[in-house]
Amino acid sequence: MLNPQIKKKQVRKIAGMLADFCGLWVVSAGLKSGILSEISECACPVTAVELAKKGGYSLFFTERWLSAAYSFEILEYIPKKGFRLSAHMKNMLLNKADDHYMGAVIMMFSGLSKAYDEFSKRIKDGKKSLPPRHNITMIKSMAEVTRNDYAVIIERIINNNAGLRKIMLGRPAVLDIGAGLGYGPINFCRAFPGAKVTALDIDKRSIAAAVRNIRRQGYENSIRLVAKDARIADFEQKFDLIFMNLSLHEIGDNDKERSDFLVKCRRWLKNDGFVLISELPFPAKMNELRRVSSQIISGIQIFEAVSGDKLMSIPEISRLLKSSGFSKAHIMRHLSPLRVFILASK
Repeated sequence: MLNPQIKKKQVRKIAGMLADFCGLWVVSAGLKSGILSEISECACPVTAVELAKKGGYSLFFTERWLSAAYSFEILEYIPKKGFRLSAHMKNMLLNKADDHYMGAVIMMFSGLSKAYDEFSKRIKDGKKSLPPRHNITMIKSMAEVTRNDYAVIIERIINNNAGLRKIMLGRPAVLDIGAGLGYGPINFCRAFPGAKVTALDIDKRSIAAAVRNIRRQGYENSIRLVAKDARIADFEQKFDLIFMNLSLHEIGDNDKERSDFLVKCRRWLKNDGFVLISELPFPAKMNELRRVSSQIISGIQIFEAVSGDKLMSIPEISRLLKSSGFSKAHIMRHLSPLRVFILASK
């Protein structure tokens, strides 16, 4: 017979999952509508009436959103004065420069519902779907998730490796695989003015957005954009650095195909070249799966599985690099447990 105390604990757990789901949508609605930004700009607590008038919102919907946001501790309520953001919420949800910014992650997850619905079909028929065609808003949300990674990459990885730093301070040739909206190439060129970057991405809409971002920053003469599947791409040029931004797990259907691709990347490198891989580190041990960060990564794993992709653990990535001929792999953790960087030399 089941212990009733254990049952109560499990009921609370399932109830918590429901609450978390609702909370995600409340925050997502606040970000998409701009109401969170409106509240953050108010120096004093703001009432529903004041907020509706200021932002041009419906009072009916504003009142209901405010009560929901207060319920999930996104807002504080000061009697007779109104609502204000709870401590640190402005930075975590709105400040893209903050190390703990999560607004883009929330926007991304709230847009993945169709992919999760698709998984229920795939688990029965075993078929793989084509990668989902996201709208440009979703693509931008995905890109924002890794936007702050580049400060870590440049300061903690490139500048802390004497050999790579020396190369990057010269006239390095860089290949960015999975360049997205161009944030990586722009940051490389900003930090290392002599760099020439080839930015590769399979999504033509991402490339089009990258063109605009790169022109806006004035780096169109330093960055070459290529809209192509990395698996069929080939280059006669040799590179000093190849960077993969959450791309390796999407290349190939199995470890052999990924290893073959890394062998090709090794061929593209100069003799003293480096490969830098940014990935979502899937837990290597079963007892790690119940951490909050692992639960998030497991949710991403479900989304990736729909199109046949598989997230990898750090040991798995290290073995792939070794089997592909790379040496001296260094593992560097991000401040976020959702990211790991692995630097290896040819």
